[in-house]
Amino acid sequence: MRLSRWYSLPAQSIFHLMWRAINGEMFLKEDGVKRVYLDRFFKFFGRARGAVVVYAFVAMSNHFHLAAELLKDCRPLSRWIRSAHSSFGLWLNKLLKRRGPVAQDRPKTVVVEDGEHLKRLMFYIDWNPVRAGMCNHPSEYQFSSYRFYAFGEVNAWTKHITPPKWYLALGSTPEERQRRYREECDRYDQEKRLPEKEEADRNHAMGSPRFVARRTLFLRQASLILAGSPRAFPQRAGVDPSRSEMSRSKLNELLNIEFSLAAGPGAGLGAGQMGACGGAAESQAPPMP
Repeated sequence: MRLSRWYSLPAQSIFHLMWRAINGEMFLKEDGVKRVYLDRFFKFFGRARGAVVVYAFVAMSNHFHLAAELLKDCRPLSRWIRSAHSSFGLWLNKLLKRRGPVAQDRPKTVVVEDGEHLKRLMFYIDWNPVRAGMCNHPSEYQFSSYRFYAFGEVNAWTKHITPPKWYLALGSTPEERQRRYREECDRYDQEKRLPEKEEADRNHAMGSPRFVARRTLFLRQASLILAGSPRAFPQRAGVDPSRSEMSRSKLNELLNIEFSLAAGPGAGLGAGQMGACGGAAESQAPPMP
């Protein structure tokens, strides 16, 4: 049973979102289609502004990666993704004279524990085109956020990025931060410190063993409760919890615990950046990379 994003993605959490094209189709193989996808994706970002912070992204030939953070719950994120994908799907189907879904399934989200794991995830996203044989180095690929951090390049897509706290700590000037980012990105790859696919893509949490174990336990318990399994209520075996107040109250209790253990709003952000992401000072520009 696949849980609703409301349960799988806690409020105020850092996360990795990805989607793959149905049947592995190379819908985004052409550069022009990648541009249209990114244009439509960020065109609707306003529906989540102030509730979602974008850290990094990459558009590949048959899939897409996003590193971001929730400042509230997941509803604004869902509205943003749903609107962007509906717009792109209509455009692509018209172009290819086809019908049906573009994505294999609902975009998957992996919860990320902290800034260090966010850093590893961002470098993983940067190196994705290299692993796929599309270029020799992240700096050669134009459909990712690498050049924003490494060279300070701002375009229609990267203007929506807010640098995370760990990036701002790399140096006191944009030039120093950019140089350090290039060095760190290369070093993490050379030292094999990037996450494997199992950790970054296929799991439900990315972090320490304790963090992953806690998320696993929560999701297992939530699944049992939502499925009405007596195993979730050993003291009331034989009672259908799906029809009882106990089911709802126990699930709410789990959610409250899970939300309270989240990193907190703006966990990946540097000081003073909350307003730049749509808080009290929404018109304020984020710090230059």
